[in-house]
Amino acid sequence: MYRNEFYVFNQGRPVPAVIRNYTKEDFTELISIQQESFPPPFPSELWWNKEQLTNHVALFPEGALCIEVDGQTAGSITGLLVTLDENVSEHSWEDITDNGYIRNHTSAGNTLYIVDISIRPNRIREMVNVGDV
Repeated sequence: MYRNEFYVFNQGRPVPAVIRNYTKEDFTELISIQQESFPPPFPSELWWNKEQLTNHVALFPEGALCIEVDGQTAGSITGLLVTLDENVSEHSWEDITDNGYIRNHTSAGNTLYIVDISIRPNRIREMVNVGDV
């Protein structure tokens, strides 16, 4: 399991931050972050679901990371390893990520593919002290 503790600044004040692997206990919060990061008209059926997240932590926990800022989960990043053919330049997100389920992850893959990055928008606004981001 990966865990790195450090400090970030919130309006000039240092606050603790942690980057770590996400776990089953984080699923509800991660889905909430997806909803905030990708509001309508983004289709809600494309937000993470618990089966996808279960696959992420079971199949490639090293690629399932979240960040906590001042004790609150603020975002996540998910990746998988796949084997890409260097002679084929086009692919779809759905194909390469198995529709977000990453059942096609292979530890012998030649490419780290980032499936998703989600950051809680209100957390960003608070950290940088700006209006709309």
